[in-house]
Amino acid sequence: MKETLEEVAENFWLNDDSMTDNDRISYVNGFEKGAKWQQERSYSKEEVETIAKDAYTMGRYNILIGVFNKWFEQFKKK
Repeated sequence: MKETLEEVAENFWLNDDSMTDNDRISYVNGFEKGAKWQQERSYSKEEVETIAKDAYTMGRYNILIGVFNKWFEQFKKK
């Protein structure tokens, strides 16, 4: 069973008695924002498949590395 983002954040600090309720709220909010930021920078399965297929095709047809690098920049997560 996969845990939700909220469950992971909550379970992480449950055993920390030194945290106040406000600390916990801030921690969970920060944890969730960080995880969402990281998710936005990740590639989906479909994006990876497209990149891999295009790269394979370019390699097969001896596309120049400069052209490949320019093409790759369009997929780069910023």
